[in-house]
Amino acid sequence: MLILLLAFNFLSTVLIFISLEPGQRLCLRDAFIKSSIIYGILIVVLTEALSFNHSLETSSVASFWSLLLALNTALVGLKFKRRSLQPLKLQNLNWRLSDCDNLISIFTVFSVLGLTLATALIAAPNNWDAMTYHLPRVMHWLQNQTVAYYPTNNIRQISLPPGTGYLVAQLQILARSDRFASCVQWLAFLGIIGGNSLIAEKLTQPAAKWLTMLVCASLPMAIMQATTPQTDLTLTYWLVCLVYFIFRTKDYKAHDYFWISASLGLSVLAKPTAFVFGFSLMVILLVRNLAYKNLKYPTTLKKVIIQFGLTALSFILISVASLGLSLPSYWRNYLLFDSWMGPEFGTRNEVLGVPQIPSNILKYLAINLPIPGFWQLIAFIHQSVLQVDVNDPRFNYSPTPLAEDVSQLPLALLKVLAPHEDYVGNPIHLLLIILGWIILIFGWKSLSRGTKSLDLLMLSIANLVSFLSFCLLLKWQIWGNRLLLPLFVLNVPLIAYCLHRIAPLKLRRAFLVLLAFMAILYALTPMRHPLLALPNRSDEQSASILTLSRSEAYFSGARKELQAPYRAAIALIQQHQCRSVGLALGGDDWEYPLWVLMDEQSSSSFQMKSVGVKNESRLAPPEFPDEQLCAVLSTIPTYQPQNLGAQNLAWQEQVISETPFVKVFVSNVEKQNSLS
Repeated sequence: MLILLLAFNFLSTVLIFISLEPGQRLCLRDAFIKSSIIYGILIVVLTEALSFNHSLETSSVASFWSLLLALNTALVGLKFKRRSLQPLKLQNLNWRLSDCDNLISIFTVFSVLGLTLATALIAAPNNWDAMTYHLPRVMHWLQNQTVAYYPTNNIRQISLPPGTGYLVAQLQILARSDRFASCVQWLAFLGIIGGNSLIAEKLTQPAAKWLTMLVCASLPMAIMQATTPQTDLTLTYWLVCLVYFIFRTKDYKAHDYFWISASLGLSVLAKPTAFVFGFSLMVILLVRNLAYKNLKYPTTLKKVIIQFGLTALSFILISVASLGLSLPSYWRNYLLFDSWMGPEFGTRNEVLGVPQIPSNILKYLAINLPIPGFWQLIAFIHQSVLQVDVNDPRFNYSPTPLAEDVSQLPLALLKVLAPHEDYVGNPIHLLLIILGWIILIFGWKSLSRGTKSLDLLMLSIANLVSFLSFCLLLKWQIWGNRLLLPLFVLNVPLIAYCLHRIAPLKLRRAFLVLLAFMAILYALTPMRHPLLALPNRSDEQSASILTLSRSEAYFSGARKELQAPYRAAIALIQQHQCRSVGLALGGDDWEYPLWVLMDEQSSSSFQMKSVGVKNESRLAPPEFPDEQLCAVLSTIPTYQPQNLGAQNLAWQEQVISETPFVKVFVSNVEKQNSLS
């Protein structure tokens, strides 16, 4: 399997990084982080370079990774020959198997990682956003052999940052399937657990390592995301890398600035919210840099001012350099949309003022805390104190549960606890974060006694500033827990500090057992692709993936009703032996299953593209000429193919399904050719 080329390359690079820092106790996790950053950059550069001359295909990609593997193998052999690469010693991981807390943590972390990996490999992707734009854009890239923009009815396919998509595309090219599409986020989950333990060791103490891993591995939203092809865990991982390199040292060298800049750049390429979360973290870098150099080298006021200027300049240079990876994507956005960031999707707050900050804070608390009467209290505060409508569209992207019948509020509480990848809350972790802040506020004097505690305080303040900025700049969304996942993860060191230093032993152990039980339960029961299906009345509850074929699993979650009409539509297209298909879909319709079904039922190559495009992307170069079209699948009742296909081509219309609406327009290509 060609996918092994990438796996062996990564492992060999990890070994090379380990050899560069012999004897370092943390080198394995450190090497994993550095290797992932290197390969993140390599994949972005390779994808953009091959796209330049439409060479994003199997032979070119496989050739690159084969050459790199040969180079890495030679370097590893050289390291072994020079004895600079020694076998890893298990005692370097400081496993204390006699410690009950560590045993609970180790068992839980490996169980959750194993269960989520099994789910990611067994279950076919069926996440809503993955079906509408994450995976369809990968298929268009592979079809076109370039990431150049193309006309599409779902403009998110081309305008949103493509970083995670590049990683998925490389896996799909090498594996020739979507079997590993969800493994990108699973690897990010693995890296988050290891990276956060490094951060906790820097900010608290080494003994908190396994506790930190357990707290991180038990985050419900992280567990849910680890088995999907979305981008939230990927963004979170790059931010964890950024925090690690910020706190890894005080005396920053050139290579430290490289890792910091690369981590920030990869996060920006993963998701736009990286700007919100990354800014306050970069301020920490600026403060730490200034504080260290001015304390270590006390000098005159003039030299202090000069040092401040140099530090500010390095801060600006790092920020600018981090945008380098995103420049091709930004440039394509600018050419097509006349905006570097692409079109606005209505997620930004329309007014910037005081009311929306407390409003959004309360509503984000509500989607994490299943407290009866909490939503009614929020409505009262909005009406009597804030004097704004709780559902004001100026700072609500989606309606709150209060916009519906009050009798539906119990369902909103259940969403917080249900194992749903878009809505699940993190109630226990949120309460622990709040407890951590109470300890920070009332124990700030003791914090000033140690540098580690001050670093923990700085990170906690940065996370708080990021949250307030998020509430100020972006509208509230019912799936906001997914967007706030980086802040929950970056607050894990604070949780570990509270549990390890403050909580009594029995109370801490009770929390560990509770987190362990919850983590394993969530890892077994993700609603749309569970290993163990729960008795749930939700329309999105799937049967166990162990009882489903992979083909069925694409439709086993949110859109079960699409399976029959989509299969019938593709079967009709195949009957007419059509290989060039147009897709007239709505802006949020499921496209990816159509690619899967065409591939399953087609014995030869095929091509698909959007038709009837009305948005700005209609100005992009077409993926192939309209004259090649011989069928159009539409989910829009009013759509009619006009000026499509060969000249004077007669389209035959057949409605496949009224609910959901699916119809197909076909032409008899063979008959047309014989007549001509």
